[in-house]
Amino acid sequence: MFKLLALFIALFAAQLAPRASSQDLSAEQREELRSLLTGYSVAIRDLIVDRLTPVPWQGKGACTVELTQLPGGQVIRASLSDCEFPEDIQNQVIARLETMNTPYQGFERVFRRTFTIRLR
Repeated sequence: MFKLLALFIALFAAQLAPRASSQDLSAEQREELRSLLTGYSVAIRDLIVDRLTPVPWQGKGACTVELTQLPGGQVIRASLSDCEFPEDIQNQVIARLETMNTPYQGFERVFRRTFTIRLR
């Protein structure tokens, strides 16, 4: 679980970097953004873990998931790559993730239309 959180934070931080240069932000603003990013990462991690609880993916290898969402948090596309999961598990993961809504309100500053996560 903690590996997944660290991975989320790293991925979101990397994806956030082009939006706001650290040179443009004060130390206080950077800390506020980092805190918001951490909260967003945790909320999405918890949501994904909850959505995938019925799917027996753990222990089946690893898989990269790219999610595309609309402002407001509606996931409109989930795609898998570099995936070691059996095909039936892949189909279940995609079906469950494409029917979820990610947190949005309060996280607008760190929202990304597309992001990538790695399930292990």
